Amino acid sequence: MARVVLPPDYAYAWWTDGKSTRLQTKHRFTVPRGVPIKLTAFAKEKGIFNNMGTALFRCDTGGSGSVKLRWVESSANVPSTQAFARLGTPLSVENGTDMAPAMWTEFANLTKMHAGASGFDRKIAVDWQWPFPSVGQNGIPELAVPVPGWREALPWLEWYAVGSLGRRSFAECSPMEIRSVVGIAIGAVGYLTGYDHERVDDTSSQYGSMGTGNDCDDFAVAAAALAIAAIHDKHPPSCALQAWLHRNAASAHVVSGYAWPNKARDAAGNKVTVGHMWCELVLTDASVLVVECTAAVAYYGGTPVSTTTRTGDLAEYISREYFWGPDSAHHHHAALPVQPVPGWYAKLAYTPPRPTDDPDYVVPPPPPVGRLVYAAIPTRQMAFPPDKKQIQMKILPFTTGKVAFALEAVDIRAARSHGSLA
Repeated sequence: MARVVLPPDYAYAWWTDGKSTRLQTKHRFTVPRGVPIKLTAFAKEKGIFNNMGTALFRCDTGGSGSVKLRWVESSANVPSTQAFARLGTPLSVENGTDMAPAMWTEFANLTKMHAGASGFDRKIAVDWQWPFPSVGQNGIPELAVPVPGWREALPWLEWYAVGSLGRRSFAECSPMEIRSVVGIAIGAVGYLTGYDHERVDDTSSQYGSMGTGNDCDDFAVAAAALAIAAIHDKHPPSCALQAWLHRNAASAHVVSGYAWPNKARDAAGNKVTVGHMWCELVLTDASVLVVECTAAVAYYGGTPVSTTTRTGDLAEYISREYFWGPDSAHHHHAALPVQPVPGWYAKLAYTPPRPTDDPDYVVPPPPPVGRLVYAAIPTRQMAFPPDKKQIQMKILPFTTGKVAFALEAVDIRAARSHGSLA
């Protein structure tokens, strides 16, 4: 085994040797020798965990020990070979050989990724797992990685979504209310951890940064990953929501485009639009169900009783540019060619960590029966008045704080706790 010493300002790191993903919280630890290692470290700043970068290395006799953590800030910034090798945060690795520069050169030459992308040109993606840009044409592999603890969380997400529409069970809902419930529940995997404007725009599921440092693209990935896991799960459904997904949803993908939140207009009467990402389910009847992941929005039916859930209009989604699945992508008018990638790209992908690796996580009990939810907020961002009846529950592992559910009327503005579509 070889010793690794993380930088002094780290908070934790994820690492893999190609077999399993491990959470490392100690400053010094060991990794196997003779095999490639991928390690992504996070630092904490004002309660937010920011990506410090990813290192790719192996430990062999004679290695110099000179290894660096590297990251890219945006898809427009594709580093040159020289710049990539030069930049980064030093990481102490016993007998370590930094493999990242050679890997980046191989990857860039194979995929012809030598120029940046801008705007909604998403042929290039910034993935939290890698120290260099990856190929957007190949989809978002993270979508195939189930959110840890998703099965145990689903009954709570169903209870919350049903109650927020004033219903006491999934069976009470009309067919269109059910569609709203599905959207609110699946999207909650994102927004109930708390919206943050990212300093490092690294698309990831919510668990990578402990539920912090995430915005619309990360939320959409987490929501779609949960939906894909539920659709393809072979075990008996954990709740009515999963049974509905299993029967009625054929696939899920992440969409980027322009949105018109709340159909707002400026003083001159012009539409106030934003670049945005969200999740869409393709149902077995070929219809599409929009899942907004930055706020609880009922698009299809039902009258919210919750002050953190609102009625929406599908006209808020004014354009769809790119669509991603786990292994391919397409523009709204054409498929994007899948690019060949090196074998190590898939072999070193992060797998879902074990929920038991989170010492603060306890499998949640069944949710209460027949209780309505009048508001839901992430406790790390806000707090209900202390006299309000509430439940606080950590629904998913690897998240900071809990979710607070108000069980009596409380005036909490959704815009204070959620993101762009609140």
